[in-house]
Amino acid sequence: MPVLDGVQTIPDKRLAALGHTRRSSIRVPYFGAALECIPQTELVLTATSSIARIAATHPGLRIIEAPPEITAFRFRPSGIPDWTRTRPTSGSDRSS
Repeated sequence: MPVLDGVQTIPDKRLAALGHTRRSSIRVPYFGAALECIPQTELVLTATSSIARIAATHPGLRIIEAPPEITAFRFRPSGIPDWTRTRPTSGSDRSS
């Protein structure tokens, strides 16, 4: 089963549960780079819903919903500390 930095990705796990595998032609570190690589190719990008909304504005791309067997999941980019996801409730900041 494909792994990324030694960890199986959620889409790969979901596909494996259904008896399928995903073939990766290219891997890029950023979704923005992927959006530039795939127009006018037969490549498919597995992306988050927020990236899909951005991709929908690109004239060379089309959005295809995942099959219902691939259920939704929460995505948290690796390498981003949890504290960047919360906003202070008061006027204080984290630098003090």
